[in-house]
Order: sequence, then structure tokens, then C-alpha cells
Amino acid sequence: MKWKKWSFLIVVMLTMGMVLAACGGSVSKEESAKEEDSAKEEDSKDEGSTALAADQTLNINIKSEPPSLHPGKATDTTSKAVLTQIFEGLMRLNQDDEPEEAMAESYEVSEDKLTYTFKIREDAKWSNGDPVTAEDFEYAWKWVLDPNNADTDYAYQLYVIKGAEDAKENGGSLDDVGVKAEDDKTLVVELEHPTPYFLDLTAFYTYYPVNHKVVDGKDDWALDVSEDYVTNGPFLLDSWAHKDQIVLKKNPEYWDADTVKLETINMYMIDDENTALQMYNNDELDWTGSPTDVIPLSAIPALKDEGTLNITPLASVYYYAFNTEEEPFDNVNIRKAFSLALNRQGIVENITKGEQQPATALVPPSIFEENNEGYFKDNDVEQAKEYLEKGLEELGLEELP
Repeated sequence: MKWKKWSFLIVVMLTMGMVLAACGGSVSKEESAKEEDSAKEEDSKDEGSTALAADQTLNINIKSEPPSLHPGKATDTTSKAVLTQIFEGLMRLNQDDEPEEAMAESYEVSEDKLTYTFKIREDAKWSNGDPVTAEDFEYAWKWVLDPNNADTDYAYQLYVIKGAEDAKENGGSLDDVGVKAEDDKTLVVELEHPTPYFLDLTAFYTYYPVNHKVVDGKDDWALDVSEDYVTNGPFLLDSWAHKDQIVLKKNPEYWDADTVKLETINMYMIDDENTALQMYNNDELDWTGSPTDVIPLSAIPALKDEGTLNITPLASVYYYAFNTEEEPFDNVNIRKAFSLALNRQGIVENITKGEQQPATALVPPSIFEENNEGYFKDNDVEQAKEYLEKGLEELGLEELP
């Protein structure tokens, strides 16, 4: 059976912050090439058919070795691509990007919005059969906040919790951190101040639990597939050939396993963008492009011409920063001159060619719509000249060094 290709949903993440606001996408195939003859009759059905391929295997590229598959240590999108499949937090984000119950079957919020009480699902299990408990969450969060634990750069994600920042940064007691397991299935969290997005945060991987009975005292538990690598998500870490391939298998013990249709996810580590695209064209990958891969810039015009390129907004900005301690960039008018002189639209049209939006504000418009207009005009050469002249005068220079 021939492939039916979805349009390229490419998230081209070359957005220049002082240069471009990001757009994003990826490339996927609608059906598995391994679909058996018994499923061929589905070809005659409408495009809206929900019939599944016989082989529910997804092949994707994550480009490189994940730096860490420890939820408390990970800080990158490659590690996230794996962790979000094999672990799960109190909440998860649905297809509308709204938080919904996951490990927590319910929650209550106090009237002052400072205390959250979560009830952990009775059917929430670890991959070794242990029940997921409130203590697993308390242990995991306080482990990240323990100043004796290194490589926890995302600890600040927890600083909305009462006493969290004080414990991590100022030597405060972990006992004073506002997270406590009242019993096996009840977790109470106190915040420093009302935080409307707190439920969203609990879906982030730094907030994932770990099985404290298994990992406590074992510093190397997340370095490889072993009996100590115990997870609670929709998939299990089946194999990990470092710098080559990760294989995930469906977790039959996952509380919502009935909604998980994929049986296997093969994650390849192909660093070369052109090789990955060729593998996609050869039906060796089902998906290429964002969020786990990148489409070669040179391929974008042809993909657009053939009508297989779709681009969607990405809440991201790419930017360059000035070293304000070095002359001439210690002068604000020189910095303004450089910013205004940039032709962001020209970069989009002639270099990145991914229809990115020129960024004239730091927060992308997909988050803050008002920033569609931004704070200054792109490529305002005349204004840039004025700032340059003023800056040079203030520095006592005739021209830029």
C-alpha cells in the first residue's frame, strides 16, 4: 500500500528575536507503510475514516542523544520528547492546551487561591506495579529543590510553591516547602501567591513524580534502561541504544491505556537534517520537522512549491543579545541603531523562507497579541542613523570601531 502523506507541518524554529518571531511545524505520514492487506479495503472509505493501521508504530527523529531522562534534571526539548511519553504529572495538557486531570483524579482550590489539594488516582501505577502515591510527588519536587542536588537548572519552575525558592537558594528548610503528602493519595500544595497557571505547571516535566521507593539513594537510576527506571506514563522505555535509537512500548498498566492507540514509538538520533528528510521520503520516518527535528532550509522552497508545506505559529522568539559591558555596545543609542538597522523581513524572505514574523517585541504575538505591532519599526534605517550619530557623539568617536 502506498503512503498517504500529510502535508508538511513544519515548525521552522529559525525565528530571530531581535530578528524574528517563530513559526513552527513538522512532517508526518497519515498511515503506516506496514499496514497489512487486511486493512487495504479501508482505502475506499471517506477521508474521515477512523480505521487504524494494523501496525501501530510511529518512527520519528529526535536528532541527538537526550541529555537526561531524569525529570528533575532535564532542561531541553529532546529529553522532553521522551519524558512526556513515559512519565505523567498531576495534570496533562489536552489538545486545546488546557490542563486536565492525569495522575490526579480530582483537585480542590482554596478560596484565597493559595492551597491546592490533589487526590491521586487509585488506578495510577508505576511500571513495576507499585501504586503512584502523593509521597512520590513530594519526594520528587523536594529532590529538585534540595541544594545538594546538582544539575537541577529548572528548579525555578517550582518557585511558585511556598518556601521553594528559599530552600533552593537561601538555605531554607525543605520541611518548610509547601508540598506535603497527607496520606498515600492526598497531596496538599501551598503557593507563595495566587498563580493562575499553576495547574499548567503541574503538567511540566520538572513536576513529574518518581518512585521514591526505587530511586532513593540511587544517583544513576536514570542513566539507562534497568529495573530501577520505573515510569508512570502511557509508554515504557523499552530500549535505549545511546546515540542511536530509543524504543518506547505502550504501557498496559497506564490508567488511560484504552485511549493510547500506538504500540511502539521508534526514536532515531539522526543529526543530519538532509538525511532525516531523505529517510522520510524513503518511508523510513513517519514524521520529520518540529518539534523533534528540523527541516533543511534549502528544502523549504521546493516543499512550498509542491504544496506540501504548512506553517503554524510557535510561541518562541530567536534573538541576539548585546554585551553591554563592551564598547560601543555599552551605549544605549548604539544598541538602538543596530536593532533598527536590521532587516528582519528581508531575512525571512531571503534566508529562512519559513514565513516567520519579524519580532519587534520580546514576547511572541502567539502569547501576547498586541505584540503583532511591537515597539519599533523593522528596518527603520533613517531612525537608526540618528541613533548612531548620537551614540558616536556620546562615545567621542568619529565612526564605529
